[in-house]
Amino acid sequence: INAEYGDRSVAVMAITLELSILLVIALGVSHTHPAGLSCATDEQTATEKADVLRVGATIMQMNVSASSSVSLSAVPNPNGLTISMANLPPAAYYAIRASGQSGSFLIGQGQNVTSDCASQLYSTTAAANASSSASWSGDDVHTDVTFTVVWSEGPGNGIFLTSLEAASLEAVSAMSTSMAKTNVTVSVELLGDQMQITLVGSATEWYGVGFGADSPSMKGYAIVVDETGGLHELNMGGKGVPGSEIPGTALVLQNNVKAGVRTMVLSRAMHAGVFNFASADFKTGLAVSSAFGGIGAKWSAQKMHVATDVSVLKEG
Repeated sequence: INAEYGDRSVAVMAITLELSILLVIALGVSHTHPAGLSCATDEQTATEKADVLRVGATIMQMNVSASSSVSLSAVPNPNGLTISMANLPPAAYYAIRASGQSGSFLIGQGQNVTSDCASQLYSTTAAANASSSASWSGDDVHTDVTFTVVWSEGPGNGIFLTSLEAASLEAVSAMSTSMAKTNVTVSVELLGDQMQITLVGSATEWYGVGFGADSPSMKGYAIVVDETGGLHELNMGGKGVPGSEIPGTALVLQNNVKAGVRTMVLSRAMHAGVFNFASADFKTGLAVSSAFGGIGAKWSAQKMHVATDVSVLKEG
């Protein structure tokens, strides 16, 4: 090396070496973080070789191997299912995917969903504990769902996979009633400790259903769907007394509008603290009431309804 340029050349070589090391480190990090996983369909996961959650695939330049070291379990919660992961290795990253059932994961602390893929959740930070959990809200609780988890123990340590099949929830009983004066229909399916409530009414005006009151005053616990499709849970004071909103206990699974009719499908725990349902109530008959806001009646102002009606939800 020419003496005149010796120090400068050494400096350039040092900078080049430093950049090379940083590039290697960056590649190592990017290829071991689950944020880089693509959103694959069920068919792709079953057939493709790369970047899918199945044994034998290649993820982040590493082969995916089956392992039972991490155990999975699923239990119902007010929103759907909680999937627990136990025995995660120290500082592990994971990704979990639901297949066979449409729905979405609820993002918890240290988690995110894959871009444009609500059915695939991943950890954004290395696991601080040996256990973690994910909350899944399925759009159709009558369909079986499979949860697949992959995890990495760091660069070069491999990718491992395990899965859990969660059976669909079978309805213990189902009942429905329509109220002609308000054109409101309410249906209830009991699913163990959970219940699915379907409300059908106007898509342009608010409508509401009260539970447990045998008069059209909608006194007590009520669910209101406003004219924009917003959901409100209230403690109604009775005729002429405005209701007060209470903490939400129901999760919206579907909110569809067709031909001027809005159908809202909700999931809720039977015992939610604010108002508790009992399966025995539906055997003897649970009184329900409904109200209809009418044209131009905004729920935000709780304008007087134009129609009310009563009925009974009863098994059989």
